[in-house]
Amino acid sequence: MARESGKQVIEEQAPRGSHASVGAVEAWHNEIQGTIRAMLFELKEKLNFTPKIGHGLIAWCVRHACWALNRFHVMKNGFTPYHHVREVNYTRKVLSLGERCLWLDPGPSPAKGRPRWVQGVWLGRHSGTDAHLLGTSEGVKEARTVKRLNISERFNAESQAVLDTFIGTPDDLRG
Repeated sequence: MARESGKQVIEEQAPRGSHASVGAVEAWHNEIQGTIRAMLFELKEKLNFTPKIGHGLIAWCVRHACWALNRFHVMKNGFTPYHHVREVNYTRKVLSLGERCLWLDPGPSPAKGRPRWVQGVWLGRHSGTDAHLLGTSEGVKEARTVKRLNISERFNAESQAVLDTFIGTPDDLRG
């Protein structure tokens, strides 16, 4: 990108094993790891749920940590990476990763008497469209509108069952 903009690019290689040479990258990795640990801790505290290695929620945790840091981590210049690129702060609704919620199915209207609001697990927001990403037993769905449940219903035994049955990863939304 820098070359295309006409700027000079100087390629450098850090000495092998020299973490200090790549300090900014190491610091960013530490931020991501800390955010992931905080999300997993929140799930453990609220649901007594610790996803095992290979559980789809681990990949969503990594993805969401990066997404959230880009929108909410204030850098030394006083702005977030999101603000730096778009010149506005990110102000859209965000739920907790793994939170059970209801989402409005954007598909055709269901038959009379069938609910349009569907239960799912909040996995984040789409980086391009900003749609909510919801985990369901049929794969990951996108929705413009979500409803939070009462606090007592967001993280309970039923929530854990939904977490156990959702399929899909950031790389394979259909699971």
